Amino acid sequence: EEADSGIARETMEEAGIEVEAPRVFHVISRTNPLDEFWTTIYYVARARTDTVTLSYEHDTYQWVTIEEFLALQGASRNNEAVARYVALHKAGRV
Repeated sequence: EEADSGIARETMEEAGIEVEAPRVFHVISRTNPLDEFWTTIYYVARARTDTVTLSYEHDTYQWVTIEEFLALQGASRNNEAVARYVALHKAGRV
């Protein structure tokens, strides 16, 4: 399966959101404190639908602003990706 098709399929399966034209905007590869090597690929896509229908794998969701997201306790790599997205968006590249 091509990556963009997989992203669209997984987004529909996991959240019930139909997306189009997913594309990579950031990639992070590094070793974590447990000495595990991780590569995280971040995509941006246009949503065709905005109603969320969670799969059995999830309990809840929450829409947040960028500022609210950055204030959450989460992985630093996700904050790094959001900052990258903001910079690309301001530059008109995403």
